[in-house]
Amino acid sequence: MQISRRRNQIECHLDVPEKFIFIKALRQLEADYRIHPEDAEEHLRSAWYSSKSQDEAGYSDDEFREWQSQLQEIRSERLENISHWLDRLAQGTSDLTRWEIADSEVDDLISILNDYRLLLALENDIGEHEMEENCFLMQDPDRRMVMIEIHVLAAFMECLIRAVEAE
Repeated sequence: MQISRRRNQIECHLDVPEKFIFIKALRQLEADYRIHPEDAEEHLRSAWYSSKSQDEAGYSDDEFREWQSQLQEIRSERLENISHWLDRLAQGTSDLTRWEIADSEVDDLISILNDYRLLLALENDIGEHEMEENCFLMQDPDRRMVMIEIHVLAAFMECLIRAVEAE
């Protein structure tokens, strides 16, 4: 993965495995973002619409439902970007795919990828302490692959932030 700054965009060069991690994440979120909070499965509600937030913020039930609706609206608005990025990623046919991300899209992309990382961690019962472990030393191959995915996405997000800050 190589990331560089070009004019008003970030240019990413992705290897095939990295490209497939992004496609998998974006396809999953494209489906999940269409689900209304009240219709979401427990792991999705827990990741994005937790009632812990209601308690921490001191929201009434009505305020909490309004907050959930606002979050859903934001996610729905991001569907257009997700579709656009999936189209761009599908165009890469060589061993190295070039993905250009406009400066105006970076914040949404980071939020979207973070949503996916959070979902992966919850679905696989991965806690904060495990995030710091060396994933290559994990015994369970499925868990190891999930952790590699999470770390690749985190590294990409950090590189995006550095590229934007280098402006």
